[in-house]
Amino acid sequence: MVDMKTSSSTEVVGTFPTSITQKRAWFMEQIHPGHRGLNIAVRWELRGPVTSAAVEAAFQRIVDRHEVFRTRFVERDGEPMQEVVARVDFKLNLLDIRNVPAADRDRKIRQIAVESAEEPFDLEMPGLIRVAMVQIEAQRAALLISVHNSVFDGYSIGVLGNELGTFLEAMETGKPAVLPELALQYGDFALWQADYEASGSFAEEEAYWKRRLEGMRYFELPSDRPRTAQEPESRSYAADLPGDFETRLGETAKTLETSIFSLGTAAFAVALERYSGRQDVSFAVQIAGRNEVDLEPLIGIFTNPLVLRFDVDPAATLSDHARTTRDVVNGALAHQMLPFDRLVQVLNPPRDPLRIPLVSIMFNLQRAFLKERKYGSIELVSVPSHSPGTLYDLNVNIVGRNSGWRLVIDYNAHLFDEATVARLSGILLDVFDGLMHRDDTVIGAIRSVVADAPAAVATEAPAATPADPAAAPPEAAPDVTGTLREIWAEVLGLPPSAVVGNFFDLGGYSVLALRMLAKVGERFGQRPSLYAFLADPTLEGLTGLIDPSAKPEAQVTPPPAPAAPPPVATVPVAP
Repeated sequence: MVDMKTSSSTEVVGTFPTSITQKRAWFMEQIHPGHRGLNIAVRWELRGPVTSAAVEAAFQRIVDRHEVFRTRFVERDGEPMQEVVARVDFKLNLLDIRNVPAADRDRKIRQIAVESAEEPFDLEMPGLIRVAMVQIEAQRAALLISVHNSVFDGYSIGVLGNELGTFLEAMETGKPAVLPELALQYGDFALWQADYEASGSFAEEEAYWKRRLEGMRYFELPSDRPRTAQEPESRSYAADLPGDFETRLGETAKTLETSIFSLGTAAFAVALERYSGRQDVSFAVQIAGRNEVDLEPLIGIFTNPLVLRFDVDPAATLSDHARTTRDVVNGALAHQMLPFDRLVQVLNPPRDPLRIPLVSIMFNLQRAFLKERKYGSIELVSVPSHSPGTLYDLNVNIVGRNSGWRLVIDYNAHLFDEATVARLSGILLDVFDGLMHRDDTVIGAIRSVVADAPAAVATEAPAATPADPAAAPPEAAPDVTGTLREIWAEVLGLPPSAVVGNFFDLGGYSVLALRMLAKVGERFGQRPSLYAFLADPTLEGLTGLIDPSAKPEAQVTPPPAPAAPPPVATVPVAP
């Protein structure tokens, strides 16, 4: 579809550690190369006298301005690093559909958008962005942008749009582009985060989250089908919200002395309780993660999922619940510095390769990141985009644009039917209606579908199985197993006698696993894939991968790489 081509020069002008969130994205790529859920897709419209040459030149200036768009990822001793190259030549893909019948143009654009959004990226190549410009009319074009999540987040959408418009306006008027000088680049942030982590500064935040999430059960909605290792199929359910939704939401938030985000979070927690019948409700929300002014003009991945946990009392009124939610949200925001993957390591939940750790649902409510406006004679407009995939069972977004507010639920169709998602949507809209018109309504009086919800397939995440320290060492393939035990002991910093059981229960994490596998490759001349190792992360399992004849039952033959494989994200990423 679209190419980003590096120039003949491969000069590296900077080498940095990866940020903790980048490391997780890179780790996911090692398990499932080309995972669609790690792509971000954006659709805009350009209206006015703009040429493809101007758009290409504007994107080139953005790539020159932000080192993150000239970044590639390399592995050193199992540790990901990011390298910034001196030059990346941006290539815009231009398509003209003016000859397509007007009634078919939007369908054609959607088709192109799907192809572009789902095409994988190669993290070893710099320039992890591609853009297609689809000419619809003489002065109307669609921009279809796909970026890898390792270098981009939702907030970056607004930064990218503003810079694109500013550069286009500057070229139109012949005046210099007015943009602030970048005091930092993304690599500087990664260095700062590494220093912050090494200093022990996360200790207070870790203590808060341990208290807040102590005893939390994994929350997931009853599904229509059992959870299996089958490749998830991501689908979307969308509903346009009433025209006065934003006005009423703002008025209600003001009355209850809370934010519209907190109010939306309160409504969603009630909807989950009404659907599941569980009072202890938890899900994640994304926060921008840009706590310093110097980070605001940067493009990069700064977002951090926060785990919100609620005790939704059916006897409480909606207004009381909204105020309680405000306190929960404010407490989480006050302790937002701890990266999600560090939290996973601290809490050390049971491993389950079919589930994301801690949460199965993501929620967000906000206006679209792009500020729709004119830049000179060119108008930049946000349009709902195709979702390449979701890493969660449910990804619920309520997004406001100038054209109105919209509810979009991305869901795993192997778990849920569309009718199930529609029921959840209906309950959520009922809760919003109650908050906006009858906030003294008791939660228990709101309709519930617990009796109608799927029964028997809401499987629990498995309990942790601690290693038996008295277990005897495996007898099969003693040379292989003994050598592997020595490698594990070296990597984990343990005496060989203590190397028994699950690698991750012994203190391992993703980067140590990659470092260990690199040493295994050096020693045995073959390096098992991370995917295969995670299926049975024990000495016995790894022995079977190195010497299948010695331990055939431990051998794992991974299926062909799917387009959107199940996330294996329960392994802590941060050391």
